[in-house]
Amino acid sequence: MKIKQSFSEIVSFSLKENILININGNITELDGKKIGEINDARKSFKLNSDEIIILDSLNKPFYLFSGNLLIQNQRISTVTDKYFLTYSKKPRRYAIFDKQQMNCLFEANSSFGDVVLNDLIFSYNSGIIYCYNILSGEYILQFNLSNVEDKISSIIEFSGIHKNTLVCTLENGGVLGVDIDKAEQVFYFSNAQLRSGLYQKEEDSPIFIGLKHWTYLELNAEKGELIKKVDLQPQLKVLGDIPKESPCWLSINTTKYENNLIYFFADKNYVGVFDIEKTEIIDFHQFNFLDKKTTLKSGAESLQIKGNEIYCLDTNNDLHILETTPLAQSSSSCRKE
Repeated sequence: MKIKQSFSEIVSFSLKENILININGNITELDGKKIGEINDARKSFKLNSDEIIILDSLNKPFYLFSGNLLIQNQRISTVTDKYFLTYSKKPRRYAIFDKQQMNCLFEANSSFGDVVLNDLIFSYNSGIIYCYNILSGEYILQFNLSNVEDKISSIIEFSGIHKNTLVCTLENGGVLGVDIDKAEQVFYFSNAQLRSGLYQKEEDSPIFIGLKHWTYLELNAEKGELIKKVDLQPQLKVLGDIPKESPCWLSINTTKYENNLIYFFADKNYVGVFDIEKTEIIDFHQFNFLDKKTTLKSGAESLQIKGNEIYCLDTNNDLHILETTPLAQSSSSCRKE
């Protein structure tokens, strides 16, 4: 893996919208062509095939090309392909909008939640999972984590849904499956050792795959079976030149799944590619930043993929484009470059 190109003073980027947002508010396409300027711009998303919306640091939404507010006195918290969720502070109000029709579907004085899967919104509060059905406008689930055999203190991530089964990762490293209609436990893997980073392998697939910390995991949500669990410490020790007899201090954090490959950030500013079929790290690069305080920026939005290119944002506002090598498609072992 090698660095192909770098851009400086980038606060965020989106390959889907072909946008770079500069720290001074300038907004350009990836080729550098300026397309707009929004003061304090931070994020972007497409409202439809033509309109691009820019969020500032307060999550206020602006049309890119006119600079006008999308919605007065509203801030956007969550965006999906079909919906976006808004909130206001004075008065405190929450709303669900249809992204295509731009109409408000529901409003309330309390939050609906912030994780949208299909047409459902999930939230977690005081030991209880809540689920709001956008189509019916009703809450359809209240599942208390005290019903699970282990003492669980928190949900970390709502990973996905297969049929009626919601799959969640937990603070204790376990993975939980809950029947949405019946509000009952379907499965619980206490020894999963995966607090987040679990993905549905394909749309509607019962197979979920995950890579985090030192573990690769596969499970079948329909059968309630843990299919595969791989300890990655031996591979990470090779990657980090760590002696076999020493503890593994190298750990995987941010991940992104695409086309049977999981791209990841790891400690010490490593970027890697993991092949889920081979269950092996097949390519990687380590950044050696001049400023020792600079690190790869956490969060899925800081790691994006386009073909054989990996886009990585660091905490110094530099965007790096890495090009994976043929090794990433054919290697059967983790090697040093």
